[in-house]
Amino acid sequence: MADERLTTLVVSERELADIETLLEKLLFDAHANFGMVLDRSGQLIATKGKVPQCDLVILGALVAGTFASARELAKALNEEDFHVLFQQGNEQHVITTLVEEQWLLSIIFDQRAYLGLVKVLAKETAQELVTILQQVRSHSEAQQLLAKKDVTTSVEHKIDALFRDS
Repeated sequence: MADERLTTLVVSERELADIETLLEKLLFDAHANFGMVLDRSGQLIATKGKVPQCDLVILGALVAGTFASARELAKALNEEDFHVLFQQGNEQHVITTLVEEQWLLSIIFDQRAYLGLVKVLAKETAQELVTILQQVRSHSEAQQLLAKKDVTTSVEHKIDALFRDS
């Protein structure tokens, strides 16, 4: 059975605009350079800010993989879970926060930003993203039900046409 948390959700233009607005506000308030929302498989949902000089698809996959690895480390340490991952470099730092077991919020920042502030603002933004994620889930479920109904109706019509008395 497929992991429901990794299934494809359809993000509408309105929901995408809401996500980008949240990212933009977070980057401005935290003095961060770049932010992205991605699903746990690493697929990019939204990005904002000064784009790093690397392939964003690869960056998303690496962030998701690193986060998955950290969660396995938590299990190995008999820790309930790691919900936030912080990576510190010489120039760039990354905070990645889990959003309801389905999305990741990842922020890249440098020395101009304060770690504590970035962490607090990322947590607040993640909580706001939960509302959007719930909307995305509702819309996706409605679309899936409609598509299923359309397929069922189409099949019924074809069966009726096959067995119709001529």
